[in-house]
Amino acid sequence: VLCILVIGNVSDRFGKRIVAVGSTILLCVSSTALTFSSSLNLFLTARVGVAVAISGLQVACFSLLAETIGPKFRIALNVCYGYGWILGILLLPGIVWLAQDWRTLIIVQACFAAPLLVALPWLYESPRWLVSMGKEAEACEAIRKIARFNRRQVRDVEKEVETLTKTKQNAMNSQKGNISVFGLFKTKYLRRNTIVLVTCSFLSYIVYYGYARTATTLGGNPYMNFAIAASLECFGYTVSLVTTKYLKRIPIMVSSYAFFSVTLLITAFTPKEYLAVRTTIRMAGWFTYTLGYTTQFVFINEMFPTVARSGGFGLCTTVGRLGAAIEPWINVFLVSWGEQTVLILYSAMLFVISLAMILLPETFGSPLPDTLEEGELYSALKLSKKKRAERRTVDGYNTVDTEVREEDNKS
Repeated sequence: VLCILVIGNVSDRFGKRIVAVGSTILLCVSSTALTFSSSLNLFLTARVGVAVAISGLQVACFSLLAETIGPKFRIALNVCYGYGWILGILLLPGIVWLAQDWRTLIIVQACFAAPLLVALPWLYESPRWLVSMGKEAEACEAIRKIARFNRRQVRDVEKEVETLTKTKQNAMNSQKGNISVFGLFKTKYLRRNTIVLVTCSFLSYIVYYGYARTATTLGGNPYMNFAIAASLECFGYTVSLVTTKYLKRIPIMVSSYAFFSVTLLITAFTPKEYLAVRTTIRMAGWFTYTLGYTTQFVFINEMFPTVARSGGFGLCTTVGRLGAAIEPWINVFLVSWGEQTVLILYSAMLFVISLAMILLPETFGSPLPDTLEEGELYSALKLSKKKRAERRTVDGYNTVDTEVREEDNKS
């Protein structure tokens, strides 16, 4: 868990590609060692290696997608990133049902790590990160390689990169050598956004893994229940391709989490004898939750500036996984008071997330900030507009209310 935070800072300082390459190699080595482990110590060491490698791939690759893809396809590919996750979840029930043995299961899982090595030659560094770090030559070379792979002609690369570098230079001069995830806490609005996103990640991970863990205890065939939940999640990702392209982020997240909160409350007070009703309600809530959860991942990458994007994403993921780690203990502590207590608690967490998301600025249709200064100014501008709109609404309401009262008094 803690490695994600460290990897995020390493990725922001030394590049996304080097972290992705190192994590891929570590994953292959650790998976092989896990398969042939003959002692508990070797097994646990290999498991730690797998965890670190997966964390590095998650942080580096998600940031690479956000920074190397053009605005037209950026959102769609960030959402499609989740298909890799959900495809594995869909395959897992069938693999477990066929394997029935933990070592056979580990061998099958290790086989999925090897194909990642084949893709490494076509993995390029983020040009946006290179420009932000003032590496003009490397940025030009990366752009040429990407254009060559996509069979596109590029002209005046050096001129464009030089212009972008000069635009960022003043802001970067004051921050260079002092860029880390802690920079997100130095200014008012970035600090506020980071605290809200970290809190929401912590609570959403608890709910996500709590639901995933209990999906097999609803009754009936546990493999089928797990597969149905995964299928709904896959369908949620597909719908997210449309919602994230055409709809604003904040309304999607607020409405999705609020709806799932309501479905959990209804499930809590629905008798267990109505298994079909409970399952249908929870699955409907899970589908909407997937919309909010997917949008939240896209939103996090749009919110944090380039120089601290991996670190910010890693911080949210680290705190979120801490929540996932304590979720079983929360369940054990509360389950003695009944399943209703657990569902009500999860519903309350989702309600808190919905309220917290309202405090954040909207990122839909806006360019990605590159420096900490740009991120702060962007948030200040967006939030000030939101406050002015709220004041205009309140003033308008007060004006109408005053006029109505005056008319009532006259009559």
